[in-house]
Amino acid sequence: MMFVARIRQMIGAAMALGLAVVANNGSNNASVVDETGVNVPQTVAICATIGCTGPTGVAVDQDTAIAFITDTNAKSGNITTPGNLSFVDIAAAPPSVTNTATIDQNPVAVAIDPVLNPINPADGYAAVATASQTSSLEFIDTVSATTAGRVSSGIEDPSGIVFDPVNQVFLVANSLENEVVIVDPATFVDVAVRTGIDPTSLDYNFQTSTLVTSNGGSHTLSVLDYLCPPTPNLPTCPAPQVRDVIGIGGTQNTSPVLGPNAVAIDLKLNLAVLVDQDNNRVLLVPLPH
Repeated sequence: MMFVARIRQMIGAAMALGLAVVANNGSNNASVVDETGVNVPQTVAICATIGCTGPTGVAVDQDTAIAFITDTNAKSGNITTPGNLSFVDIAAAPPSVTNTATIDQNPVAVAIDPVLNPINPADGYAAVATASQTSSLEFIDTVSATTAGRVSSGIEDPSGIVFDPVNQVFLVANSLENEVVIVDPATFVDVAVRTGIDPTSLDYNFQTSTLVTSNGGSHTLSVLDYLCPPTPNLPTCPAPQVRDVIGIGGTQNTSPVLGPNAVAIDLKLNLAVLVDQDNNRVLLVPLPH
């Protein structure tokens, strides 16, 4: 099983990097892939020194070309150990781990906010969704690798997270509560919006105000109109709500807790690209505007 994030260019650089970063869940490492095919993929041993297992989530800070990869520490007997967030410099030759942060158990997804740290404005946040027994959203300072904040109340098996660059908030698939949770990284205050049954992945097209959740429990896509987080201070902003439910079809055999579907939106085409591993296919779903 692999999870991938893409970096198209490093801000301030003279040329596009054109790299894809892959967290290799089965081999406990990561790959940095040249999208042009000119250079061979390079492997980063993110678990070599800290004994971790199962890399899953990956996100890239385009300002710094640092990839953030979640993984879980190996169990020691019956003792459950914390998870890790590895910082990988993908512009280095070769790519290498530059730092790690200890986080909650079973981290499954991560997203990046590059500049909204109110305490250290030059720093950003890596927001990690953890599917531990307590379940939480952890906010890690991207420079100091320390925990800046945590949200756990009402969070039940969060399994997907993206950053909304327009409203400057994180959007989280709160799977067992059938919600999208919207978290303000400046205050760590969260609000919830209803979506489909067991949302396990999500993405947002800020150009069309279209938010999509892939719902593992019902094998559907929910399409939400979303302009801004619901707040009494902005009564003119329409409340986010589901406008369409799209059946995926096929069969579903695997547990929906951490999938099986992952969805991403092509911003230009407003096209949802859906991985359906139960049926060995990728679905292309045109979304309503």
